[in-house]
Amino acid sequence: MAGKASAHLIKAHLNKLGSVVYPRQRSDITRQTIDGEVVILDRRSQKIHQLNEAGSFIWDKCDGATPVSEIVRSVTERFDVEHDVAMADVERAVEELRSLDLLVVDNH
Repeated sequence: MAGKASAHLIKAHLNKLGSVVYPRQRSDITRQTIDGEVVILDRRSQKIHQLNEAGSFIWDKCDGATPVSEIVRSVTERFDVEHDVAMADVERAVEELRSLDLLVVDNH
């Protein structure tokens, strides 16, 4: 239940404060790129996650220094999609990665 509540809070932050939310990858995660897609090894949960091309692109932007608004802009350019589509995709990806405890979301 706490994870679900956290995901809703993150979505609220993304909707209201998109320019000041800075997602970052957990520092103890091991990642590998295979055929252009990111594979994440989470030793804490003993799980492996494979991200598709868009998810991999978003993951790589989650460096703790890049705000969500900039990630959205990068997605619109890279995948030639409208801002609203990119925002929804970034929200969903960050929310899912956060719910899997792979990302930490900071507000600056």
